[in-house]
Amino acid sequence: MTNDETCSNTYFIHLVVSNILYSIDILTYPIPTTLPTGFTSSIIFPSVAKNPILKILSSMNDILGYNADFQTNAGSEIQTYNSTKAPNVSPDSSVLIVCDQVQKSIFKFRSSLCYFSFSFNRFFNCRKTFLSNIF
Repeated sequence: MTNDETCSNTYFIHLVVSNILYSIDILTYPIPTTLPTGFTSSIIFPSVAKNPILKILSSMNDILGYNADFQTNAGSEIQTYNSTKAPNVSPDSSVLIVCDQVQKSIFKFRSSLCYFSFSFNRFFNCRKTFLSNIF
């Protein structure tokens, strides 16, 4: 739905980051049965006001902090869901290897040796980078 006066869209699902709970909260709002005055829309409204259903597939659940195949309910009032585990907003975790306890003559760069992420290919690229920084 779009507000005719402000041209802003109305969404019936909100994802809200909670800094207090370290969670991503999902809020769902009932979709009305008729188009409110001052709005335009191309959707077909339900015969009974109900909330949209959001299903989080297993590939997204860890990022948002929910169990695999989590799904909201189609209630008829505002509903709030808190993630049940800490969201992993950076699923491609990385590590920076630092060695500042060796003599400078051994390494071209005194501290940072290499950066790699926890994927198989990047680990071997890191070894290659590490070896090229020696001497």
